[in-house]
Amino acid sequence: MVVKVKRDWRVKNMANYEAVTVSSYDIIIPEKQREALKEVLKGYVFPSELTVGLEENGSFVAYGYESFQAYPSFQDGEIDWDSDVTNEFLQELCPFIPEGQEWKVAQVGFEKCRYVTAWCATITYGGVTYQTLDTP
Repeated sequence: MVVKVKRDWRVKNMANYEAVTVSSYDIIIPEKQREALKEVLKGYVFPSELTVGLEENGSFVAYGYESFQAYPSFQDGEIDWDSDVTNEFLQELCPFIPEGQEWKVAQVGFEKCRYVTAWCATITYGGVTYQTLDTP
């Protein structure tokens, strides 16, 4: 059943940022490192529409209809939504990426077609590099 909503265009709508995140699925975390990675993940919280974690086969993935952001999670269950620690999170992933391989996470977003963004982070054993729409 399709429901059609009549919209009154005289009402000003607040602009919301909408984003999509996806990662490469080709990185398999070695079995001996999976528990350590799960412990690292416990220290972070991600937006509700974003899935970040290990799949059953050991693939490390991130995907969802949300911007890729990491926030600190504390042992008492508190979440600091004002502190974006995405870069720190990506740096912590580096030791888990097998040498010679890379894991990529990309995000594309917009706000009413006025503010279009796109970036990609490439995580390797040696570090994190970023590319954006502005990168030549």
